[in-house]
Amino acid sequence: MANEKILILEAWADDISDTRAVRDFYASAERLMSVSAPVRIIGRPLLANKYTDDVSAFLDLECNLRGPNIVIFSAHGGHEVKEANGRKINKRTMTGHDGDINISTGIRRLNGRLERTIIILDSCKVGNNIGSFHDAAGAHCVVGFTTEVDWTDSAVFLLALLMKLQENGILHQQRLDVSRDGRLSSLEKVLQEMKSGQYRSLAEHLGFQYKLA
Repeated sequence: MANEKILILEAWADDISDTRAVRDFYASAERLMSVSAPVRIIGRPLLANKYTDDVSAFLDLECNLRGPNIVIFSAHGGHEVKEANGRKINKRTMTGHDGDINISTGIRRLNGRLERTIIILDSCKVGNNIGSFHDAAGAHCVVGFTTEVDWTDSAVFLLALLMKLQENGILHQQRLDVSRDGRLSSLEKVLQEMKSGQYRSLAEHLGFQYKLA
C-alpha cells in the first residue's frame, strides 16, 4: 500500500496554478523511492489562509498516525530578530500565493500534533536560530538553511536527503527511532552524514542546520 508520507507546500511560482518546478522535481524522488517500497508525495500550494489546514489533513491520514512523516515548506522567505519587552523574537517570513506568512507564529497552531513530523524549511535564512522554531512547532525534527538559497541548490540537497531517508528505512518506521544513551537515531545519523559527508560543501553553502527532539 502506498504511504503518503511527504507533504510539499510550495509557492515559488508566481501563478498559483503553476507548481511544476517543485512538483516535477520531487516527482523524480517519488519514482525512485517507490522502487524498493512505495512512498507518495502530496503537493499543495502554500496559502497563508489554508496551510495549517493542509498540514492537519495530512497528519490525519492513517499512514501518518505512526512513524515519521515529512512536511516541506518551499517558498521565498527571510528571517529577522526583533526585540520586544526586553526579549528577542525570531520572525520567519515565507511568501505564500495569497500573502506573507509569519511561520514562527502560525506553526504554534499545530504544536502538539507534530511529534512525528520532520519539518523542512526550504527557504532563504529561515533556518537561523532553528532551535526556537523547533520549540514553537513541537516537531520531531526541523531542518532549514541560514543563507540566501538558490532553488536549484536546495532542491538538489533535499532530493539527496529524501533518498537517504528512504534508503535507511526511516520513511517506513512504525515507531520513531530516537537518540538515547549516547546512541544516535537513524535520522540523526543521516543528518550528520548530510552535513559532514559527500554533501558537506553544499551543506555549508546553504547553511544547513537541524534540530532534533
